[in-house]
Amino acid sequence: MFACKATIFASLGLASGVALSTVWPTEVPFGPGEARATITLDGNTSLDAGAVGLRKQIEDTPEIGPLKLGVTLKPGEIPTLPGAKPSQTQAQGGRRQSADLETVFSSEDERRIQQYGELYRSVSTQSDDIKHALGRHLLMLSIGSSLFFATPYVFRHEIVASIKSKPVRLLVPTAALAFASLALPTASERNWEPVSDTYAGTPLEGVEVSGAPAEELVNRYGERIISFVKDTDAFYSESETAAREATVGRTLLGQRPEDERYTTVLFFTDNHCNVGMPSILAMIADKASADLVLDGGDTVFSGSSYEDYCVQRQQDAFRRYGLKVVQSPGNHDSPHIADELQRRGAIVLDGNVVQVTDLTMLGDADPRSSEFASGLQQRGDESLSDVGAHLTETACVSGENIVLLVHDKRAARQAVESGCVDLALTGHTHKRNLETVARPDGSEGFIITGGSSGGAEENSMTYGPLQANSQFMLLSIDNGLLRSMQDFTLTTNGDLVVGQINDQPIG
Repeated sequence: MFACKATIFASLGLASGVALSTVWPTEVPFGPGEARATITLDGNTSLDAGAVGLRKQIEDTPEIGPLKLGVTLKPGEIPTLPGAKPSQTQAQGGRRQSADLETVFSSEDERRIQQYGELYRSVSTQSDDIKHALGRHLLMLSIGSSLFFATPYVFRHEIVASIKSKPVRLLVPTAALAFASLALPTASERNWEPVSDTYAGTPLEGVEVSGAPAEELVNRYGERIISFVKDTDAFYSESETAAREATVGRTLLGQRPEDERYTTVLFFTDNHCNVGMPSILAMIADKASADLVLDGGDTVFSGSSYEDYCVQRQQDAFRRYGLKVVQSPGNHDSPHIADELQRRGAIVLDGNVVQVTDLTMLGDADPRSSEFASGLQQRGDESLSDVGAHLTETACVSGENIVLLVHDKRAARQAVESGCVDLALTGHTHKRNLETVARPDGSEGFIITGGSSGGAEENSMTYGPLQANSQFMLLSIDNGLLRSMQDFTLTTNGDLVVGQINDQPIG
């Protein structure tokens, strides 16, 4: 009787778990896109990339009786990474096309190595998110397996009594168990090869790969990819150390007794997915005891989900120091990136007045979009002038001492000229500038345009060590008025140049 109950419960419970984990799949973040998670019985976490090949790694996964659970990830098509040289078809209509196998493996140039390196880094950065998603998926099996046990006792008793009277009915749960075994695949018969010692100490340590393309990527490009990632990490790590040393004995804005009366902010813009700079920016903000961090937009390059990890790296860096970030989306950002920034704790300006610490902030998204190879395009019917008019009206009606944060200064000029805004912070040009705006009543306002904190040059990516100087600044603000500013430049050699504090900024 006990054996009969155990067979019924185990078979129907496991089958119901399989059904739930199948009809309720888990989408897992994976580099440029997402992967679909399915449960296996081989005890491995496997990546099935179709024609590109497979990889697997033994994991400490749950067990149900003799069954060792595992998970297989099956990614969708991987879009062309931002920065890839577009083909004629890719450029037409500004649409991103999926990369075919020939495109992925046809070139060994340095840009391709950088792209693979950034893909590797993005998946590595997302490892915790992937593990959590997989854990939730395995939980689906456990929940599903318990559904049968959650049914009323009378129902379970009737099933047992029915099978006891006609043992042939035992075929039902037996068939269910067989279905579960078929639905949960075990490891495929393949020629698996372990990766080389090149990957020791990396997330690929202990991984096995199968399939010619996968071996091609690992064996042909692997050492160069890992070298690129290590060299990039070393550059920013050494630059951060040098930056710390450069500030020793130097007075930073925010450290003086008189600065305590005002709000000190770190202002940067156009980081363009540089994942090395945020830790240096956050360190400077912390040393200056900054009250707030202001991001002038173009946080990423194309606004795709691939760049979620850029947002993650940026927000994690500032969160380590307890710093709040306010961002105004640029033309290279997207609604998706804005959502991701908010999900990770940033305040994204949307045309409404927001009070943050002692600052009253206003800003809105750039009405244009810039995806790779598509040029500058309007998102909708609104123009920069329309955005500027709306922000001016909002600022004037509010009557507050507003600091305006927008990506392009053309959306800020009207508000400053009106006298309703005394200070506007902008980006977009990648050139640092301070402009004094004379107004009819004889007063002056300021429009500050930041350089690129990511060292971005026109039509170039920010992968790897800095390709151009990184620029950012500290500002002291009092009731919407600019009191002091201090410029910083991190050179391509990794040296930090600390500017003098300017208590009377002039254009």
